[in-house]
Amino acid sequence: MERRRVVSVVLTVAFVALAMAPAVVVFSAGWLSAGSHSPAGDASDRTPEAWVVFTLFYLLWMLGLTIGLITINDRRGLHWRSWDRSSRPEKKRRRRLAAGMKYLEGQEEARAEAGRDPARAARRTPRLPRDQDHS
Repeated sequence: MERRRVVSVVLTVAFVALAMAPAVVVFSAGWLSAGSHSPAGDASDRTPEAWVVFTLFYLLWMLGLTIGLITINDRRGLHWRSWDRSSRPEKKRRRRLAAGMKYLEGQEEARAEAGRDPARAARRTPRLPRDQDHS
């Protein structure tokens, strides 16, 4: 595999490992239990506040990881692109196309205006000088 693909795979695996890290720490330390049964005298892990705090922390953790992953991939030049559309043209090409379209619109506008004003259209048609006119 090429180096870029290896780095991408390692980065993805690290992202998944870091995503699971808070849950592994919380459940292995016994702060919360994932099962439906807890020791008879210990009801502290069933308090909704503990689960809410863990959930909020986990959501913020995932948001931070996602932003970090996007930032790292952007700096590496791997920009996300939807699979169902073609890639966007370069900025330079988009500007040239827009300028070309404006030019063509201006040409069409000038033709339409010349067609509306017969005097202007008459001035644009070349005439022969009077001394060369044989009619």
